[in-house]
Amino acid sequence: MPKTVEVIVPRKQRPWFARRRAFPAQVVVHDEQHVTWAGIDFSLVPLADGFVAVRKRAKAGGMSLGEFSLDTVRHTLSENAGKDVRVIRAAVLGQRYEVPIAVELADGAWVHPGICQKKRSVEEKKRYLRLEDEELHCEVCGESFE
Repeated sequence: MPKTVEVIVPRKQRPWFARRRAFPAQVVVHDEQHVTWAGIDFSLVPLADGFVAVRKRAKAGGMSLGEFSLDTVRHTLSENAGKDVRVIRAAVLGQRYEVPIAVELADGAWVHPGICQKKRSVEEKKRYLRLEDEELHCEVCGESFE
């Protein structure tokens, strides 16, 4: 049975959602691998630690908008796609819309939350980064934060 989940988005981003998608942000979760958000159907392809959100298309099959897990959102196609993926993540995993994309460890290294963070022996976290910064790269995988 489909379940509708309302996601609370930050006040600053509400005008974007009202213009571009839908506000309030309501996602229909059909099952573990299919959701509908703003009238768009998405397939959720399982990964080892999360999912890839794939926007369904009639002719082309689908387009990956990005990956999400309990810890973070990664590999988003664009800033707008990242917003879509964050809404879907929040609805499917019962998490907040906002998500840290990078963690600074006590030794000053910046890493992706989750898998990359667990690969480092430094446990203590200092602060989280929520905005994109093209100058920073993950100390573990070498990818930029997106």
